[in-house]
Amino acid sequence: LTARNLCTCVHICVDRCVHSLKVKGMRARSEHEEWVSCLFLATLFPAKMKPLPPNAAALSTKIQAWWRGTLLRRTLLHAALRAWVIQCWWRKLRQRHVERNRQALLDFYLWQTRAAVRLQTWYRMWCIRRRYCTVLNAVHIIQGCWRYHKSQTRYFFRGVYEITASQLKLQLDMAFGPQICRITDSIPFPIKD
Repeated sequence: LTARNLCTCVHICVDRCVHSLKVKGMRARSEHEEWVSCLFLATLFPAKMKPLPPNAAALSTKIQAWWRGTLLRRTLLHAALRAWVIQCWWRKLRQRHVERNRQALLDFYLWQTRAAVRLQTWYRMWCIRRRYCTVLNAVHIIQGCWRYHKSQTRYFFRGVYEITASQLKLQLDMAFGPQICRITDSIPFPIKD
């Protein structure tokens, strides 16, 4: 850095300090500005140092208090921002955990309900199938008995045959309800020469 650039940097720093002192309500462009510029110049150029004002200790105490307050506010702001970020993260994590627990409970309830419905369905199906098989067996028994009874009462078929050397004699008796039909026939065998 050249001396000119260094002086420009010093003036910029002095202006910033004076501006912050104005914000704090202190008098500017007076002994504070002179003291700050003297302090910067004394550190940079010890040979060209101006004599310090008589109340330099009080002014340095004020500037140090202001700087400590600025650092403290900055530190507190950073700490508050970090705490806020951690709180947001923790709330999000807690919300995610609560949502996961709620979903797990909902899935468990759904699984239990589906299992209960499936068991009830199987039990009803088993009861209905057992009843159906019982009724089907009874129907088969009744149908068999009815068919036998019907065949015995409606009609019957009986036949007698006799085989001789040259013919076959048949006698068939068929009963259809109250009517009886008797067929008698002789069938000659073909004679082989």
